[in-house]
Amino acid sequence: MLPGVAAGHDGNTNPTPPDVRNDKVVPLAQGVLNDDDRTLLKKVRLAGLWELPMAKEAPQHNPGQRTREVAKHLVADHEPLDVQTRKLAAKLGVPIPDEPAPEQKEWMAELRAASGPEFDRIFAKRLRAAHGQVYIVAAKVRAGTKNNDMRAFAQTAVNLVGKHMALLESTGLVDGDSLVAGASSPTPTPEATTPEATGSASTASPKPRAVSSRDDGGMNIGVGLVVAILLVVVGVAATLGIVRLLQTPGKSSR
Repeated sequence: MLPGVAAGHDGNTNPTPPDVRNDKVVPLAQGVLNDDDRTLLKKVRLAGLWELPMAKEAPQHNPGQRTREVAKHLVADHEPLDVQTRKLAAKLGVPIPDEPAPEQKEWMAELRAASGPEFDRIFAKRLRAAHGQVYIVAAKVRAGTKNNDMRAFAQTAVNLVGKHMALLESTGLVDGDSLVAGASSPTPTPEATTPEATGSASTASPKPRAVSSRDDGGMNIGVGLVVAILLVVVGVAATLGIVRLLQTPGKSSR
């Protein structure tokens, strides 16, 4: 049975009907298209609209040798990928952007105003962060799409974007902030909210030390030992007191 073709109760095969509860899922001969598929096409297209021009312009900004080499690889890969993206989007009826997003335009302006080592640094960090965001979506589509064309496209994206991330990291200019920056907002850890981390002079409660089962067991043993010693002392004192009381009448009779 072909993908996207379902068997009816009578045993006949009929095209999968559209899901009337969700008009965002479209029946296709090679499998349904969902929101993640559309998102990937748009993200790859947007990447080509700003990363490709900046990679082409890189030699004009007096970059280092490694940045030149990385930019050349990006141009060689992004040009055919952009063509593939536009063709597949047209085939699947997915509208894609024709210009960079406002934030991407800001990144382009930032890069165009830089040169030399500053350009190298911004180029590596901005493009590595952007590639990380696309990689997450591409991997998700590769693993879960029901559309054969999108699966093949996602595989291509995973391969190229992964290659580009490694190239950008090879510049030695990528730090932790450049890894999937903006892709998620992690919950701040207690260490990140201390006055030292935030630069705030506010009084923060000291972080309590966690008590492990080992600590608790040791504490119980110590308390038991102290109690035992106290009981022995009390017992000895009581015994001496009784002995003295018993000896008192004998002394008086003498």
